[in-house]
Amino acid sequence: MQKILAIDDKMDNLITLSALLKNLLPGCSVITAQSGMEGIEVAKAELPDAILLDVKMPGMDGFETCSRLMSDESTRRIPVIMITAIKTDPNSRVKGLEIGANAFLAKPIDQHELVSQVKVALRIKKAEDALREQKDSLDRMVQERTAALRESERKYREIFENIIDVFYRTDNEGVIRIVSPSVEQIFGYAPDQVIGKKLAGFYVNHEDRNQFLSVLQEKGAVKGYEAPLRAKNGSVVWVSTNAQFYLDEQGNILGVQGISRDITKRKRVEEERIKLEARLQQAQKMESIGSLAGGIAHDLNNILFPISGLSEMLLDDILPDSPERESIEQIHKSAQRGSELVKQILTFSRQSKPRKLPIRIQPILKEVLKLARAAIPMNIEISSHINTDCGLVSADPTQVHQIAMNLITNAYHAVEQSGGTINVELKETATVSNIRKFHPAFGEKDELPFHAMPDDLLAGGYACITVSDTGTGIDQALIDKIFDPYFTTKEQGKGTGLGLSVVHGIVKEHGGDIRINSEVGKGTAFHVYLPLLKDTWDNRAATAIRKYPKGCESILLVDDEEPIARTVQMILERLGYQITVRMNSPDALADFKANPHNFDLVISDMGMPILTGEQLARELISIKPGIPIILCTGFSDENDEQRTKAMGIKGFIVKPVATGDLAAMVRKVLDEVANSVE
Repeated sequence: MQKILAIDDKMDNLITLSALLKNLLPGCSVITAQSGMEGIEVAKAELPDAILLDVKMPGMDGFETCSRLMSDESTRRIPVIMITAIKTDPNSRVKGLEIGANAFLAKPIDQHELVSQVKVALRIKKAEDALREQKDSLDRMVQERTAALRESERKYREIFENIIDVFYRTDNEGVIRIVSPSVEQIFGYAPDQVIGKKLAGFYVNHEDRNQFLSVLQEKGAVKGYEAPLRAKNGSVVWVSTNAQFYLDEQGNILGVQGISRDITKRKRVEEERIKLEARLQQAQKMESIGSLAGGIAHDLNNILFPISGLSEMLLDDILPDSPERESIEQIHKSAQRGSELVKQILTFSRQSKPRKLPIRIQPILKEVLKLARAAIPMNIEISSHINTDCGLVSADPTQVHQIAMNLITNAYHAVEQSGGTINVELKETATVSNIRKFHPAFGEKDELPFHAMPDDLLAGGYACITVSDTGTGIDQALIDKIFDPYFTTKEQGKGTGLGLSVVHGIVKEHGGDIRINSEVGKGTAFHVYLPLLKDTWDNRAATAIRKYPKGCESILLVDDEEPIARTVQMILERLGYQITVRMNSPDALADFKANPHNFDLVISDMGMPILTGEQLARELISIKPGIPIILCTGFSDENDEQRTKAMGIKGFIVKPVATGDLAAMVRKVLDEVANSVE
């Protein structure tokens, strides 16, 4: 309901105006005031839609009242219609309009004009209210959106300044115009060092940049594009980038904007995983090859055992000047060489522990040279100078073979491209102090032989294996790294970086040392020093002829390979033992059950059908606790030995076994049992 305020000092006039307005404007309400001050208070309290104000009033006239209404914020927008009794007073009309009145009526009032002016005033008020409300709404909306934009800008600025990934924007020429501060953390550049530079300059490979642009132009966006970029310190940083073109209002391309995430750690983990998978595959392959090699070695042992044993017995029987002796010796040597080859196969398959024995290096080097000559092209010359008088060393023959083969292979790779010469030498040498000790002719100031070693090794004599080449040589900056595992200067596919580290480990394990001399463009020489056995260096004492221990005890021999069983039987019977042979484990078990006290010792093969040697031993021990048992096997596994010893097995020998070793093992086990009984 619309409210109209009538202000007049005469009550009669107020009653008349109220009646008139209620009659001509149904639905409106009229409130009254009899003075200017009262009218102002009512206007502030009621906020009417229009005010009818008499000009002439005592105290505060209409002009003063209108002026105060217009100066008050709460009432200044209410339309005011002033009423005067002087119809022809233009100055009053002008004054009223100037101070803010909307209309000016003269008494006597025409009721229709009054109603018309009131209606106009009400429409004006309504329109102004609507406009003010709309303006206020727009102002609020602008303020809210401005606040939202400022908050959004603050948030985006905060994100931009604290983002871990790198956000960037380039122009149409690929020049970086915007970049987030995180560029310093990831790439080492301050933002102002990057802005103004071309993005392409940071790519390690231009092909990556070209591929990135090709995908972007084809699809309009790039997701998860991985490429290496160069950091300020020169290191490589792998990033994954999402990017797209950004456009102006007309759809023209202005440049590229993107965000790049550092994935260097992930890439390294992936690379390491790939390497580990490759190593696992290689290990599985080597395990399979090793299993196959172990099986082959087992069969070869069964073949070589009779040859070695019987030829050794023939040598004991035949006269030294017999014409057949040389042939038998060659047979025995060939069997021994075959046995060493089997040991190499078993070491390769990791079914045999390396064993240090007194050995001569000469035959091993000759064997390696023969293999190398067959594998290395004929345009590479291989020469050798092997001292036939070089003494014995305590070493594993297979590992010495491995040392020489690795060094010769390295030398071949050094001369492979341009050709050249590989030279292999073997000589005796000693530390300086030892040369002066054993050769007093050399005085303190005399020039020593070229092969004299410095005194940074333990004093004594050494066998020196030298493998040299006339190849590319090694940069001095890399000399200290060449024995590190997986370090290699060879191209991919030429080496694993393990050869020299393995050689170094073997040499150190044998108490020796390895030295290197190299010059880029002139070649390289590796010198391997292995300690000579003391008696070899001091006096070269001849090895005394061995006398095999003998006995008369009763032995049960079990082996499913008849040639092996018969050979062992002949060897042991020649030593005085009483031998009962059984070709399978069930028969042996039956005989033992029937007469367990008839046997002082059992020698059984490890790998047999129905009952293995280990299973047979368990049955025999349950029948006669304490019965000494020796197990024979084609290959030695450390776990097998430990397990069988825990069962009570007294001995463990690997085929083919020499007569002396077999005799010593049998006597040792029998004597230990006899001593324990006493």
